[in-house]
Amino acid sequence: MKKLFLFIIFMSLYSCSDIKSYSESLNKINVFLSENDGVTQLVKDVKYMIIIPEQGCSGCVSVAEAFYRDYSLRDDIMFVFCNVMSYKMLHSKLNINNENTIVDSSNIYLSMLPRGNRIYPNVIIMKEGKAAALVSQSTKEFGLRSLRHHLENTNP
Repeated sequence: MKKLFLFIIFMSLYSCSDIKSYSESLNKINVFLSENDGVTQLVKDVKYMIIIPEQGCSGCVSVAEAFYRDYSLRDDIMFVFCNVMSYKMLHSKLNINNENTIVDSSNIYLSMLPRGNRIYPNVIIMKEGKAAALVSQSTKEFGLRSLRHHLENTNP
């Protein structure tokens, strides 16, 4: 776990053109979590939060949806879908697991991400209920691929 955490932090810092915006996003997320007790309780045991914009980079969103199908039953991952045009279509396409999935109809989570990352799925690494690192699944960053590799090579 520690190696993955360090790898993703390094990867996000190395590939990020604006480190300040990543730091600001993590701060916004942590303030939001601290001010919303219901959400805080949902994520207290979560290791990863995956924010998936349904409207965005179609190839990247497809990768995130495949990841969701494979890992939606894990209780250490929280999924947040944003920019959802039709909840009914999303639910039928992915068979939404309500235990660890939030459909953010107000796009609150999306608004906390760096502006350039809002069309991509984002992996937020959580530590003790707080956002500790952020990495995207885009054409330049491979957050979900790295996380999938980590999950396949460790015990649940």
